[in-house]
Amino acid sequence: MASRSGTPTARTPAARNPPVAFEGAPWLARIREVWAEIREQGDYCAVVSLSPSFFVERLTGWGAHAAHGSRFPAVPLTEPVDPAGVLSAAAKVLIADRLCEQFGVTWGDCIAYGDSSSDKDLFVAVPISVAVNADHHLSDISTHSYQGMDLWEAYELVRHAQ
Repeated sequence: MASRSGTPTARTPAARNPPVAFEGAPWLARIREVWAEIREQGDYCAVVSLSPSFFVERLTGWGAHAAHGSRFPAVPLTEPVDPAGVLSAAAKVLIADRLCEQFGVTWGDCIAYGDSSSDKDLFVAVPISVAVNADHHLSDISTHSYQGMDLWEAYELVRHAQ
């Protein structure tokens, strides 16, 4: 059960047991393989998501160099979520900018993947973007669009772009 805002409550699996919820989430296929390839090429991969940080940060175990999510109370969720801790589209860009500096790359070196309107600002900031299972609001401004459940297929659209 989730609250009307879609925020996990103390009764949801994510609120009670993040590892179980993480492993049971409907992930795109071959995420680990894509990130392994990116690492082998000497490049970086990072995730910046509106999802709770306690959830998103687990993606570093799958190969992401960095993972940033929204600030939620500790689990089990017994306190309300502070809306100020939920990342905005602008916050995603600020985090990505800091990551570029940390990794020693420029925006021109980056490719953004996204699926929601909160990714619009990132898509404007980078030269190459892939809308993944997104509606037309995002796919209309992306350089590439992918519908499906396999990240490798989305990655193939831009794999040799840079």
